[in-house]
Amino acid sequence: MKKLTKIPETLTYNGSEFEAHVTKTIGDKELINHLRKKADEFLTKKSPAVTDRRIKAESGDAHDYSSLGPYWWPNPDTENGLPYIRRDGEVNPDTKDNITFASLFSSVETLTLAAYCFDDDRYAEKAVKNISVWYLDRETKMNPHLKYGQAIPGICSGRGIGLIDCSHSYKLFDSVALLDAMGAIPADILSGLREWYGSFLDWMLTSETGVDEDRQHNNHGSWYDVQVASTALFLGRKILAERQLSLAYERRVLKHIAPDGKQPHELARTNALGYSIMNLNALMLIADLAEKAGCKIDMWTERRADGSIALRAALDYLTRFTKSLDGFGYSQLNGKPNPDATALLMTMAARHYPEADYQKKAEELYKPDMLWRLLPL
Repeated sequence: MKKLTKIPETLTYNGSEFEAHVTKTIGDKELINHLRKKADEFLTKKSPAVTDRRIKAESGDAHDYSSLGPYWWPNPDTENGLPYIRRDGEVNPDTKDNITFASLFSSVETLTLAAYCFDDDRYAEKAVKNISVWYLDRETKMNPHLKYGQAIPGICSGRGIGLIDCSHSYKLFDSVALLDAMGAIPADILSGLREWYGSFLDWMLTSETGVDEDRQHNNHGSWYDVQVASTALFLGRKILAERQLSLAYERRVLKHIAPDGKQPHELARTNALGYSIMNLNALMLIADLAEKAGCKIDMWTERRADGSIALRAALDYLTRFTKSLDGFGYSQLNGKPNPDATALLMTMAARHYPEADYQKKAEELYKPDMLWRLLPL
């Protein structure tokens, strides 16, 4: 493993425990072999660039990120298919693009972990290159806004909910913290990335598009708070992060989770279980970020008026359907549970509720491709 020059200043896992955790986990040969395989694949792939995306923005500027709402389809009642109509939960394959924020974040995270585990600078150099190509290089860099995210043909050129496309930016920030602790990211790249996200954060907070996402009452609102708070912490704007996260406890955690642990906004969707898991993931990240920001409320242990802990109630409800949807009673289009995602939630919760055996239950679901197991969540 590569020697660290300092403790990684990570946001969503304990950087001081990283080395010890990897030392323990690296003995899982299947997991480590999968890490090397995926890292080697990213090593040979072209760095993702917004300018190479198939879906182009209405502005005509190749540096403007654009995407299409995944659940919108051509209108069968009109000759030109416009305006598109919504079929919730049914993904229109024409809205997919192979170059995504998810592929960028995954490549950087995987390459960074490989650089550390295998003490191989090639992986770190590729991770840094991917960052530079997407955010900084003159010919390929993305403009710091998402005005054209999740457009709907015939209706709008972009929506607030398009911010969900980059909801996992916290993974990038944690990868950068690890690269920095390895002495593997040049100062100009780091400062350039911070400048980019400074502009993006201001856009999220002040633009009509960003404000619209902030007003959302389902998982979109939760992930907006994750993005704003994690970006603020990445930039050292701790007061802003603390304010956003303190509001999130009232606006998201308490209002999204019913006394019985159900999440009504998500259960109304056609993929009710999947969206419930997705939203709880965001709420748990909010709780982790609140610890990092020094919020007064510990969302992991704070009890509601009825004596219950919101996050634990939500997790206990969802774990009933880890292996079967029997008794679920809500729509789930694919008819299947999601044990992989539930395992992540249980691992995140394990250190807060040791008496619940979440860690043991999660380990029964572990697979070699779950690279997040290398992180001390």
